[in-house]
Amino acid sequence: MVCFMEVWVSPIKDVIVALAAIIGAGVAVIGLSTWRRQLQGTAQYELARRLLKEVYQFREALQSVRFPFIALKEMELSDDEGPPPANDKDRRHRELAKAYQNRYDRVYDARNALEATLLEVEVLWGAELVEKVRKLYSWDGELYAAIMDHLDTIMSDAPRGGRSLEDIRRTRETINSRGNRKEDKFLSGLQSDIQQIEMELKPHLKRAV
Repeated sequence: MVCFMEVWVSPIKDVIVALAAIIGAGVAVIGLSTWRRQLQGTAQYELARRLLKEVYQFREALQSVRFPFIALKEMELSDDEGPPPANDKDRRHRELAKAYQNRYDRVYDARNALEATLLEVEVLWGAELVEKVRKLYSWDGELYAAIMDHLDTIMSDAPRGGRSLEDIRRTRETINSRGNRKEDKFLSGLQSDIQQIEMELKPHLKRAV
């Protein structure tokens, strides 16, 4: 006598096993895809966070150069820094030059850190964002030029270094930070460029979960 139960059970078991395998494979693919998206989102989040932090560090480095008070220790000349100053004007020039050079070391470090990160930025997000970040370097150039003008004025024999009062005023506004940000044109312009970078990075700072 034929057992119909056995005839039907075997094919049904095979179908169930096959379906389970298909469903399991589908779940694995979906899980792998989700994991990859999360991994990519995390990598972009970390890069955006690091880039923005280094942009802020660059801003603060420039601001440290612009701090209006220069301590005597910053200007102290050592014996191994060449012959003694020829006169008071020469001494003043060399002391200020040393102070600004020491302060600028922090700017160089901040720029080097940014440049290393920008290689990764270009790989993930292209050259457009890189150029927006490098636009900040123009503020570095403006500050450096103003400091050099200030030092040249000190060494000049001409009244006010042969410069107009307006030129001197602009130089001082550039090299000296103000207590009120709204009155600090240099910082306001720098911050405006930074805000453009913040807008670009904002979507990447929403960490995927």
